[in-house]
Amino acid sequence: YIIDEVHMLSNSAFNALLKTLEEPPPHVVFIFATTEPNKIPPTIRSRCQQFQFKKISRRDMVGRLGQIAIQEGIKIGEQEMFLLAKGAEGSMRDALSLLDQVVAYGGSQVRQEDLLTVMGVVNRQQILGMIRSIQKKDAAGAVGQVQELVDQGHDLRQFCHDLAELVRDLL
Repeated sequence: YIIDEVHMLSNSAFNALLKTLEEPPPHVVFIFATTEPNKIPPTIRSRCQQFQFKKISRRDMVGRLGQIAIQEGIKIGEQEMFLLAKGAEGSMRDALSLLDQVVAYGGSQVRQEDLLTVMGVVNRQQILGMIRSIQKKDAAGAVGQVQELVDQGHDLRQFCHDLAELVRDLL
C-alpha cells in the first residue's frame, strides 16, 4: 500500500495505522511518501526504513533526454535539453512531460523558441531589460515590461524566478 502525503493523516488515523504496523499481515508492504517527515509521529517513524530521494542532476537528465530523443527520432540540441532539464528542476517525469509538450507543439525538430514558449520562459533579453529598468529606477519602464509580458501570456511567477536566478548569477 502506498500512502502519499502521509504527513496529512490525523492523529486518529496515525493511531489506527500504528496498530496495523505493529502486526502487519505477512504479504503487505507499506510505502509512505512525504515531503515533511518531521510531521510523522515518532512511533510511526521508528517502525519504518527511511529513504531520502534527491533530485536528478542536470547532466544526468540531459544524458537521458538525449537517449530518449534518439530512440524516438526527436531532433533536439544540447542547449535545448539543458533548458528542459533546468525547467524540470530535478524531476525526470517533468522533463519528459515538457519534451512531450514541445514535440506536440512544434514537431519532432525541437526549436529553442518553441521550447521557451511551451515552458513559459521569458527570453534573456527581456530579463536583462528589466534589470536595466531597475538599475535606472525607471518604474514606468519596468511596469511597461511587465505589461508586455502579461500581453504575451507569460507566467509572471516564472519570470520572477528567472529574474531572481539571473540576478543571483550576476552577483
